[in-house]
Amino acid sequence: MKRHSKPTARLKGFTIVELVIVIAVIAVLAAVLVPVFSGIINKAKESRSLQEANLSLTKAAIAFALQAESETLDGYIVNGISNGSPDIFANNGGKLERSDTQTLKSSFEAGSFNTLITDPAYLASSSGSASSIPESSAFEGSASIASFLSGLFGEEATVVNEGTYYCANISNSKLYILPTSGVGDALMFVKRSFAINHFTVSVQGDYELFGVGTEPIAEGSEVKLTITKKDSSVFPADTQASNIKLYDGNGREIPTSEYNVQLNKNALTQITGLLVDIRAIHCNIIIKVNTGEDGEDPNSGEGSSEEISDEESSEEISNEESGEFSDRYSKIIDENGCIDSVYYFDTPTHITESDYDKIENGRPIVIYTANNCLARMGDIEYHIETDSTGANCINISNVTGDITIEIIN
Repeated sequence: MKRHSKPTARLKGFTIVELVIVIAVIAVLAAVLVPVFSGIINKAKESRSLQEANLSLTKAAIAFALQAESETLDGYIVNGISNGSPDIFANNGGKLERSDTQTLKSSFEAGSFNTLITDPAYLASSSGSASSIPESSAFEGSASIASFLSGLFGEEATVVNEGTYYCANISNSKLYILPTSGVGDALMFVKRSFAINHFTVSVQGDYELFGVGTEPIAEGSEVKLTITKKDSSVFPADTQASNIKLYDGNGREIPTSEYNVQLNKNALTQITGLLVDIRAIHCNIIIKVNTGEDGEDPNSGEGSSEEISDEESSEEISNEESGEFSDRYSKIIDENGCIDSVYYFDTPTHITESDYDKIENGRPIVIYTANNCLARMGDIEYHIETDSTGANCINISNVTGDITIEIIN
């Protein structure tokens, strides 16, 4: 009798064809869905960047309104400077449109903007971390700003102190830096008007200056000049660089760290001229050459009757120490504590209370104060106005003397 074995169940798996089909379907789905999801992610990032740029623009507009600024913020906004992947937007009347580096660079070369607005809190240190920097202090983040601008424009950028302003020099063009609190993680490039001071350089005695023309020199400019004798004779053989001193228009000596003096010699090693390099001019300059030829001691501070006397100089120093700053500065007197804040209108730069006795003459200021106050400068009274935000302020277009803040009874 035959025994028939029970058939075993056959194990069934995927065939190669089936696997290929599954992989092909997955590949097709990935090819379709990955770009879709990438596009969604990119649009989300772009939308977020646009919102942040709009927020920076709004904050800057508010800050400028509080400072009674009337100029527009049209130009460019570079958003996200701290994360290494900035986005560029063009601003036209508050409407932001995406732009690019080449357009930004071309606009700068064409002179479409001359000012960089940035938040001091985002003048990052070299490590890239944000550091809080007061507007009145030096730009501790200058190196980072210069590095970022170099990468953005593809050319070397340097940030220098020009007295009233800090400037970024890029490709022989100047970009003024205007610190404005609250604009956030963004750089704003705009066109603004600046009242640049101009100064003169002169020399006392029988000497001539070469290298400076008759026109006043813009503040912050480097000045290189040569001093020679009017009769074309040579200087005494013992003349030294220390025999040349520079003074401002009020008779105060300018620190030697701000200029350099070299002796120009001919083939016979005779001193034919004095080469003076003033790193950045910030005031009218009077050069005093003291070589001992007129009987004075070259190492003393005394000169001819034309020169600035020690008595005059000490008087200026005494005035400065006592808080009286001759005709270059005035003071704000606020005995009742009415002032909220003070700004130079043309920069604008916040003036701290410690500097109320050093208000620069010839500049416009705005004083934010209580609504029951007035300002008196000489015989002129300045009454409360309101800026675009409704804040109470007193505008003085040209400081010419001490300003007293009084309460109106």
